[in-house]
Amino acid sequence: CHEPRGIDDRRRPSAAARAGRSCACALGPRGPGRASSRLGAPASPGTSPLAAGRGGGRAPGPWAGLRARLRVAGSRPSSGVPRPPAAPLWGDERTKGWTQSHPVDKDQRSTCTLDTGHGDGPLPGSAGPSSLGQRARRPPRPPSPISTIQPKANFDAQQFAGTWLLVAVASPCRHLQEQGHRAEATTLHAVPQGSAMTVSTFRKLDGICWAVRQLYGDTGRPGRFLLQARGARGPVDVVVGDTDYRGFAVLYLEQARQLSVKLYVRSLPVGDSFLSAFEQRVQGANLTEDHTLFFPKYGFCEAADQFHTLDEVRR
Repeated sequence: CHEPRGIDDRRRPSAAARAGRSCACALGPRGPGRASSRLGAPASPGTSPLAAGRGGGRAPGPWAGLRARLRVAGSRPSSGVPRPPAAPLWGDERTKGWTQSHPVDKDQRSTCTLDTGHGDGPLPGSAGPSSLGQRARRPPRPPSPISTIQPKANFDAQQFAGTWLLVAVASPCRHLQEQGHRAEATTLHAVPQGSAMTVSTFRKLDGICWAVRQLYGDTGRPGRFLLQARGARGPVDVVVGDTDYRGFAVLYLEQARQLSVKLYVRSLPVGDSFLSAFEQRVQGANLTEDHTLFFPKYGFCEAADQFHTLDEVRR
């Protein structure tokens, strides 16, 4: 890259000059002969571009490393003198080092391999094909946490239908821990649709009741559902881990490999046996009391008008 010379050339170069300079710098250092030939100036008399890029103490060209790697073991290194033009591939004694993989017509493209006397194996001193054309395989990802959780045995969606009150949530979600003081009383209403369920969640936002309708899709296993949630974090896996259908239900939700455990009840107050079952499930999910948030037990919403309803089932 050349800097401006002279007092009058101290001005900032134009955009075209800067673009040309950046391209030239990106290609790496060049010798004087090669740089001048790139810019359109003639090279020194009697010197070919190939010879100008090799001798004379100049920096090695960009192909020097590639040529060194492609030399066959035992061959004499290059002497710096340009080699004669390559011989044709057809019917010549000078093509002794090349063999065709299979006979083809001259009009077709031939696939040739270098005959080194080692067959199809790697060249001497090479580490084999795995070091050149193949990447190291990544270890398999561990199974998701919710995949190891078994749903309620013989889960019955008809008995699970109805209204549930959210009591507590255990989750490592940082947003839930930081904004837990803003939690509002939440109600869930489930309606079976074959093997799936339509779930409506009611909660207050700025003192107004809102409703969100979502479809818990069928996964082929009773008690396990898939919620196609909006956003970049992907779908949500839902598992009904435990329930007696009349008093409590423990639900597992996982999104982006982050597991949450929720406790729902049919009515208040919450029985001690329900809390004990929830605590056992939280410990089994490798969560603690610090990850648990209890929701308010008052101010529940029972309905929302059409202007405050988000229907994600129809989308």
